[in-house]
Amino acid sequence: MDNNFHIEEIIGRVFSGNITQEELSYLRQWLSESEGNRELYDSYLNCWITAKMPNDKIESQTDSAWLALNGRIVDHTRTSRFSIKYLSRIAAAFLIILCLGTIVGLLVKNNAPDQQLSYTVYHSPGDSILKVSLPDHSQVFLNRGSILRYPSDFNYQNRDVYLEGEGYFEVTGNASLPFTVHTSALQVKVLGTSFNINAYKEESEIITTLVTGKIDLLMDNMRSTVLYPGQQFIFRKDTEETELLTVDAGFYTSWINGYYKFEQVSFEQIAKKFEMMYHVEIIFKDNSLKNIPFTGTFLQDQSIETSLDLLKEIRYFQYAIEGNKIIISK
Repeated sequence: MDNNFHIEEIIGRVFSGNITQEELSYLRQWLSESEGNRELYDSYLNCWITAKMPNDKIESQTDSAWLALNGRIVDHTRTSRFSIKYLSRIAAAFLIILCLGTIVGLLVKNNAPDQQLSYTVYHSPGDSILKVSLPDHSQVFLNRGSILRYPSDFNYQNRDVYLEGEGYFEVTGNASLPFTVHTSALQVKVLGTSFNINAYKEESEIITTLVTGKIDLLMDNMRSTVLYPGQQFIFRKDTEETELLTVDAGFYTSWINGYYKFEQVSFEQIAKKFEMMYHVEIIFKDNSLKNIPFTGTFLQDQSIETSLDLLKEIRYFQYAIEGNKIIISK
């Protein structure tokens, strides 16, 4: 990983609520790199929680606690830009949530005079799915490695949420306060509906699939598209090209239950899902294979080989794995 960001400053902005999507993604990657990084983050967190105690209880403890923490920081990064005085000015709350693994939710605040908003941030790690209940009673399922955040005025001034990764949304209706999901290059505005968005930063496409209701998608170039149930909208980040498809919406949302169920879905659509699940590239040597329909179910945590072998039992084909590429042939 490059060092364009100073990790100490990013952690500080998490606690203060003044953090960008890019920085959140960088922090998530940094935490996944080693157990030492996670321990270092916990050290910052413990120091920050200590700084939130009343001053008369921590005056005698802060210097020694910070010196001990700073010693650990030097071992890991050779530099430190935090001070306990800075951390003690941060007004925030922190919630650790356990859901099928270690899941961290951060309630972070910014005390700057011109910005009193705080943000609640939920992060589902790479080995579990997180269900989030929003203040308006909307439900969000976060797929593995996804991040969701929303401001403190959610359900009062707005119903804006920010997504990196994949989320399935069941939105409570409120005609006077539309619900908006912000991704890196696409906004989805709804009144009350259920839909799925796949917007991982490392993926080349943002894929929105509508289950019920109606949604309006707004791109950065101000183009707008309305989606109806059973439709899927694909936005390609590099070229800004778009594609509108009719799909089996259940195939793109059954992941919230830990499996993918599909009925008469083309091999091409299944291959796209495999590419997202397993981080591979699937190449068809014969285009006629793309249109073969399949019906079945496979678990989220099974291997790509197992998934392909199950499909082969329905309709014979051959495959070869070459690194992160999978070649499909007759």
